[in-house]
Amino acid sequence: MKSNIGLGLIVLAVAAGYLYYLGSVKTDRYQLFNVKKTISWAQSQNSIYRTHAHGTIDNFLLSEDVWREYVFSMKVVSSQDCGIVYDYLDHQNYYFIYLNVKSKAIVSGQVKDGKTQDLRSVAFVLPSSFSVRAEKHAGVFKFLVNDRPFFESKTMVPDGKIGLMVNGADVPPVVFYQIAIKGSLGNRQVIATQVGVKLDSGMPQAF
Repeated sequence: MKSNIGLGLIVLAVAAGYLYYLGSVKTDRYQLFNVKKTISWAQSQNSIYRTHAHGTIDNFLLSEDVWREYVFSMKVVSSQDCGIVYDYLDHQNYYFIYLNVKSKAIVSGQVKDGKTQDLRSVAFVLPSSFSVRAEKHAGVFKFLVNDRPFFESKTMVPDGKIGLMVNGADVPPVVFYQIAIKGSLGNRQVIATQVGVKLDSGMPQAF
């Protein structure tokens, strides 16, 4: 009899803990990138792409939020140059990774006060479809293509936006899909997908 009472108390304790967890997790609709604030980007049900180009205007699609630490991943279908920007402060100050299909190379660098510097290049023939992962933790940025690491460097920018980069709008377009991020916005930890749900655990930034 006592064992049954003890088991019942354990079940009630577990149930209470789970209900508290559900109450502490905020779930809502979330858009990592908002194409409605642009003039040349579009979003289908599962992907993002650029529809037309106006020189250097709108060639970045920036995140809505400023990110501190994260694991950012996506898949890309592309027959033209594309890339990402990170630790973006403004159009004169950011870091970038450029996937140069024509030159068969992946290039990293920084734009500081409007001047490009710290360029590094690694030879690589990009397939027509590939996965990308960018990670930032404790001030160290890592970039991988198809789970193969290409760049690792320290960044002096504690917080910045993340962005997609396409300079042209050739057909077929560059398509970004299965976009997801896990990381911290200030002191909040967030798990999000581009076309989906955000789970905000409210936990400290370490993850």
